[in-house]
Amino acid sequence: MTVKNILKTSLVLIITLNWSSCLVDEHKNIVPQCEIQANGLSRAINELVPENILAEMRALNMPINTGGSPPIIDNSTFKGSPFILLSSTIPNDKIGGQFDDMIVSFNQQDNNKLSLIVDYENGFAKGKGLGSFIAGNGNDFSIFAKIDVESTQQVAGIKAKSVYVFSGTLTPTGIKNFHAALFMVDDAGDPNNIWIENGQGRVVYDKDGFSEKL
Repeated sequence: MTVKNILKTSLVLIITLNWSSCLVDEHKNIVPQCEIQANGLSRAINELVPENILAEMRALNMPINTGGSPPIIDNSTFKGSPFILLSSTIPNDKIGGQFDDMIVSFNQQDNNKLSLIVDYENGFAKGKGLGSFIAGNGNDFSIFAKIDVESTQQVAGIKAKSVYVFSGTLTPTGIKNFHAALFMVDDAGDPNNIWIENGQGRVVYDKDGFSEKL
């Protein structure tokens, strides 16, 4: 299988910032969007990722770590390699196929808001300054980053909304069992059939079980 990136390879994508930080309630001195809901995730994450997509991720064996006490992963960069396709709902995907290595950085973590900034590189696909939300307990974490994508091929200006999820267990020298998932949240009707379908996605993982800290 040809090495490729996690995003649909026939597209050139522009990744744009979409930051939606939690807001402090001045009267109650709480952060409403960061309240943990019944499924163990913050309100902000539940508003970002529909329950049906969370269920689909779990069905594809994507680890989703819950809780409001995640590890401090701030000011860190990691490399996932070799990155292998674990599961997918996308036709013609080859389970076990290799993807481009992923380099991902986490910065500006705020555990009061359960928020942080994510930068990543995965082949030709890059995201910088992605506003994200974190969940987890102890050393286990899951990070949810919303990305807006726009095709520059076929018909420019057709935008879609996807979500990237990164999960693993933080260690002093890297991440154990690092997984990444990309799922389509809203394909804007996809009139030109250039995106994967709503709810479709794939899960990749670091095959050797450890993604080193750079």
